[in-house]
Amino acid sequence: MGWGAVAAALAAGGAAGGPLRATALVVVAGIALAAPSGRRSVALAIFLAAAWGGVRTGMIDHAAAPVVPAELRGEQITLLETLPAHGPAMAAGVAARARCHGRVIVVSPARYGRPTPLLRRGWIVLASGRLVPLGGAAGDGRLARQGVAGRLLLTDASDSGRRRGGLFGAVDGLARGASQAAVHAGGPRAGPLLAGMALGTAEEVRQDDRELLRAAGLWHLAAASGGNVALVVALCFVLGWLAGLPDRARLLLSLVAVIAYVPLAGAGPSIQRAGVMGCAALLALLAGREHRTVDALGLAAAATLAVDPRAWMDVGWQLSFAATAALLLGAGPLQRRLRRLGVPRPIGLPVAATVLATLATTPIMLATFGSVSAVGLVTNVAAAPIAAVTVWSGALAAVVAPWSAGVARLVAEPGAAGASATLAIAEWGAGRAHAQLGGQAVVLAFAGAAILAVIRPGRQLTLLIGVALVVVVVLDVPRPPSEPRLVVFDIGQGSAALLQDGAEAVLVDAGPVDGGVVAQLRQAGVRRLRAIVLSHPAADHDGGAAAVLRAFPTDLVLDGGAPGGGPTHTAAIREAGRRHVRVLPVRAGQRFRAGRIDVRIRWPTPAAAARPGDPNDRAAVVQATLGDLRALIPADAEGNVLEHLTGLRADVLVVSHHGSEDPELPRVLRTLRPAVAVISVGAHNGYRHPRPETLAALRSVHVPTLRTDHGGSVDLRRATAGLTIRRIASP
Repeated sequence: MGWGAVAAALAAGGAAGGPLRATALVVVAGIALAAPSGRRSVALAIFLAAAWGGVRTGMIDHAAAPVVPAELRGEQITLLETLPAHGPAMAAGVAARARCHGRVIVVSPARYGRPTPLLRRGWIVLASGRLVPLGGAAGDGRLARQGVAGRLLLTDASDSGRRRGGLFGAVDGLARGASQAAVHAGGPRAGPLLAGMALGTAEEVRQDDRELLRAAGLWHLAAASGGNVALVVALCFVLGWLAGLPDRARLLLSLVAVIAYVPLAGAGPSIQRAGVMGCAALLALLAGREHRTVDALGLAAAATLAVDPRAWMDVGWQLSFAATAALLLGAGPLQRRLRRLGVPRPIGLPVAATVLATLATTPIMLATFGSVSAVGLVTNVAAAPIAAVTVWSGALAAVVAPWSAGVARLVAEPGAAGASATLAIAEWGAGRAHAQLGGQAVVLAFAGAAILAVIRPGRQLTLLIGVALVVVVVLDVPRPPSEPRLVVFDIGQGSAALLQDGAEAVLVDAGPVDGGVVAQLRQAGVRRLRAIVLSHPAADHDGGAAAVLRAFPTDLVLDGGAPGGGPTHTAAIREAGRRHVRVLPVRAGQRFRAGRIDVRIRWPTPAAAARPGDPNDRAAVVQATLGDLRALIPADAEGNVLEHLTGLRADVLVVSHHGSEDPELPRVLRTLRPAVAVISVGAHNGYRHPRPETLAALRSVHVPTLRTDHGGSVDLRRATAGLTIRRIASP
């Protein structure tokens, strides 16, 4: 019938709306009636596909009708699937798609930086919070196109102890059993990654490990996709061959395995598309017909668009089909060329797949996210054989888990070793200087690769280019600047600032758990921290501290918290104890130097630290000198604290409390007279920071103001010509 035409009709029918949709259907119907008799059936099929696209879109739009705002108290909701992280505002594992009163909603934290209970697929939880319609936030348009009716801003959630039933409940049980076996085999770090690589259940992968995998271009391994389906089919063929099964029986075994694996791996859009393609290929082989992979790709497009006619507007759909189309068209020729160059098949296949997928998805990644991984080519080639072992091990553990947890743990052992090796590759890749590239560098790299593909260089030039690429990637590690600098990181709604002079580095606060501060420290060339100053116990300031302590050797922690200060504070101090890092309470009068960095703690005094009340009033105020650059970093201590401190001077002011309303700020500004102000703030934050009153106060004294939500991290240095400012895109 022409699957491409059917898929296009479905997409057109779904994208159009109202009168435009009706007009499109009339036009297609006219074409069908006017078509020659030999082609009328194809035209009729296109018309029916377009009509279904319109009907299905109407159903989705009806399901996405906005919810009525309401306050929920202990409401029972069923979690359908966890959602991946989308920027520093949200971490995977604390957001989920759920069903509430028959409507599909998204559950997400009410406030950035506040710890949120872990949400798992299939749980029935008692949730409290504010139910609001979608609107305005990043990604809301995509959610509405998928039939989501609103968002629950979660303030509290407790596990009811119940799980959803039926077929999906049984599949959830298998996934839980396999995840438990994976965690037991791999421990708290490698175990969750094994579960993610094998089954797509990556909720419990540590946030710092997520950042490592993303920076190294390997995060896609933790989301079940087409590669997983191919590996499942390969495993079935190997097991069938060992059991002496004939070809037809192995095909049937593979078909059943793919159908079972897709819901086990979460039934997300990527794995659905891969499952449809795999089933189409296997059915064609079972029917004894010539199978063309391009037809299978068209069938996958038609099937996925029949479920959601506007899926093509989602970047995941675009990336999946771009990569798949590139592999179908170029994998064979490129692999044969590599074999002529003497590259063995086990190495040539992942190399060809990685190169083609990278070239095909680079324009989409650059247009959507602004950057791509520069080391992904090397890390993916290294991780490809490891991923195969990991997926097979995890999938077999899921099969065995319902009958024997002990055997499942034994089967998961090779996968756990593979997950650990994948993390080691990610740590190496994330440490390269240009692990993430954006803008002109990516365009030039992509253009160069495309030109080389067109001119088809000879063997010697190909080898020379390959060796040069490996040498550059291996040797190119981040190096800190030679002059002292202050970097205010873009870590969402929170605070983290780096004081750096060559190899010397001091971190003031570490942002929220999901802020990505570890990745940004790596890109800044940090290898060791002389000190971490935790200003006060707040998850948007100390949430990333435990991850930082795991990632970097640290000499000292100046702790502005108190026992029981909160789960993120407790985790940070516990991690410092495990690593034998010295911990001192932060107090006014403390002073230390690191290279040309001079750090003075101006607040709190011992009496203020012991005083009950708002913890923001006890937050550490850091006055730092970096060469000739003076900076004041007051964390959440506002004007009521700062106006009583004498001798404050600053070229750079990191504005208190993310730009919260501060009546005393005008007086503080008249005293400080900073050359520039920086506000560390998250986009679309629930606090509506920075407040208009704060911005007006800064304008009134003519202080240029930079915001981390507008342009990324801020790099400030003192040069002979004055203060230099550079914006750094977040990795």
